[in-house]
Amino acid sequence: MNETDFNDQKHRTDVAKGIVAPQPTSLQAGTRLYRFGDTFEKAKSGTWWISAKQFAIIDGYASEKGIPSTHAARLLASVLHSYSTMRVMVSVRLLTDLRAWTGLSRPQQRTYEGHVLETIDTTQTFAGSKFHQLYVPGLELNSQSFRWLSDKVQITMYMEGDSHIFGTSGVPAGTIMH
Repeated sequence: MNETDFNDQKHRTDVAKGIVAPQPTSLQAGTRLYRFGDTFEKAKSGTWWISAKQFAIIDGYASEKGIPSTHAARLLASVLHSYSTMRVMVSVRLLTDLRAWTGLSRPQQRTYEGHVLETIDTTQTFAGSKFHQLYVPGLELNSQSFRWLSDKVQITMYMEGDSHIFGTSGVPAGTIMH
């Protein structure tokens, strides 16, 4: 379990940057989580995740608005373009119980020399529901946390990718690999 990471002050500070009024929660072994990233490695290893219920909200919002799932995820989870291309999505299953923080996505803004370049406001709702995301302390790149995740990972490429390390270079958008 990730109890030490969960109680670490650095993680408490980081979660407050992305979630309004974060609340502690427990994720059970077997839980399916989703994450977007620039590459497979970045998508599989990070602290910001989406539950299966919230992923269904992304899909529903995308269908309702006629936009790609990646754009819906960007809007609902407040992910600035400068932070991630979100061209790869992974789905993993937890092998152990983990502690996490959950809450509404905090609006994000990117500025340069006092000028606002990009803003994502999280006022979007779908079917009367606000979007909640998860912050799972300890799932950073370079951590030993991969032991907490199933070896069977589903990868979805949303744009032609450059993940040559995993043999996905030039894979057409929408390809699902296991």
